[in-house]
Amino acid sequence: METIGNIMAMTTQTSAGNKKLKYTVLERCETCGEPVKLQEPLFGKEVGAKCKCFREQQEREEQARRLAEAEYERRKAKANSFMDEKAQAAVFDSLIIDDDNRRYIQAAKNYCKHWSENYKENRGLLFYGSTGRGKTTLAFCIANRLTDDGINAKAMTVNSMIQRVRDSFRNNGEDGETALKAEIKAASLLILDDLGAEQKTDWSTVFLYEIIDERYRSGKPTIVTTNLSLKHLREHLTDQYGVPRAFDRLVEGLTPVEFQCRNYRKEQAKANKSDYDFFGDIE
Repeated sequence: METIGNIMAMTTQTSAGNKKLKYTVLERCETCGEPVKLQEPLFGKEVGAKCKCFREQQEREEQARRLAEAEYERRKAKANSFMDEKAQAAVFDSLIIDDDNRRYIQAAKNYCKHWSENYKENRGLLFYGSTGRGKTTLAFCIANRLTDDGINAKAMTVNSMIQRVRDSFRNNGEDGETALKAEIKAASLLILDDLGAEQKTDWSTVFLYEIIDERYRSGKPTIVTTNLSLKHLREHLTDQYGVPRAFDRLVEGLTPVEFQCRNYRKEQAKANKSDYDFFGDIE
């Protein structure tokens, strides 16, 4: 197919004499000099032509449309990810990298880089360690990176997940609860933040096992963060009969990563203190 820029080379043939006839240029673009109005050689009909300026403008508009659609899909994916605004703001580019946290950040980036293999092999992560070490931030950085790449990721605190399920039951009955559970279980990646901070009940223990076990059996990766040690996490996930089923599933399906870097949250809190402090030193 000929481009409009070469339209002067276009020819037509009469059925009688097989004579090649050229279009006549009636008007040219004042900017690029290419034809914008032509006269058809056989019957003298005027036809429009798309000059270089017009084609470039069309390409800019098409690119803007594609970008707008991509941004719309990105925002929709973020809205469906269950992440709040603070979680959505956690991105790798905003992190301050130092010798203390470099290896953890690199590990999180590598997890995203090799997502296809991690998904195929059902490789999850268990970030554990004391508070303020950056576990939550890195987990949500992973969620945001993969969501931007079009991956169906769900990320929330365990407390938030439990509350959502309870609210769905109160508002929509058993069907609502079942639908929400199915959505959580079906996510390509599920991130459960701050496991162990939720109030432990028989129902919550059974519910967590249901989610963890379903994702393990369906081969879908999960990332968990917790401030508890592995010993205390095991105790927390042990059911009323003394069986740590949820913990056993976690350690079977997730790679434990202990965060031993310094307490960034405490450092940031100290940096944010004003000269006039009501509360004294932060311990």
